[in-house]
Amino acid sequence: MGLAGSGDFTLTVAGTGAPAYEAELKARATELGLDARFLGRVAEVAMGELYREADVLAFTSVWDEPFGLTHLEAMASGTPVASVGHGGPGEFLVDDVNALIFGKEDPAGLADCLQRFASDKALRTRIALAGRDTVVREFSIERYADRLEKIFVETIEGRA
Repeated sequence: MGLAGSGDFTLTVAGTGAPAYEAELKARATELGLDARFLGRVAEVAMGELYREADVLAFTSVWDEPFGLTHLEAMASGTPVASVGHGGPGEFLVDDVNALIFGKEDPAGLADCLQRFASDKALRTRIALAGRDTVVREFSIERYADRLEKIFVETIEGRA
């Protein structure tokens, strides 16, 4: 199932890549008749606002990202996430709990996730709340400090 022409949405692409790939994406968006904004590189201080104004973060990386900071930033901002589930994000994303997950290089799976979010406000809300809970519970500064303290204590005790 595709999404082109199926609703009122804007595709916003933040970041940069190889110029030829960016041109290909822009041409494809035009070909599909999508309302698309290509922002290029976005300053880190502006990302929170970008996440908060988005209805969904769609994360489509084909390589194994070592960690999912983008996911966590979106989740902390209350933005529901549709993402591939491999690499680092696969360690904390749970399908239909704190994100909707689709397979690598699976545009139909991505379209299905986006369609589900577009047609079900309760799902968007549930996933967004669970995402924020994941960030607070597992990735807060307090949790990080506790883990770091534990490592220091174990290291010191191991030397004694």
